[in-house]
Amino acid sequence: MKGPFTQGIFRKSANARLVREVRERLDSGQELAIEHIPILAVAALLKEFLRSLPDPLLGAALYPLYMEALECRDEQEKLIRVKRCVSSSSYKALQPI
Repeated sequence: MKGPFTQGIFRKSANARLVREVRERLDSGQELAIEHIPILAVAALLKEFLRSLPDPLLGAALYPLYMEALECRDEQEKLIRVKRCVSSSSYKALQPI
């Protein structure tokens, strides 16, 4: 489980061919064993997805609320507050994930 602990995954480049192949498989609805996909490719796909959203996931107007939510000590309440900060159209786009 080194993926979540890999530093710099959003700054490093992934193999473009692999990312394209994985994206095509995802788009066609094929099952994928994500644990067998290199973390850099997963990060690249996530970046592509976030860039494709019609609205920012966290707009500048919501930033103060987001920072306030992160200070909450209760984890459940923190999650509820962070969800409120996500724009409604972007949140709908994230539902399948």
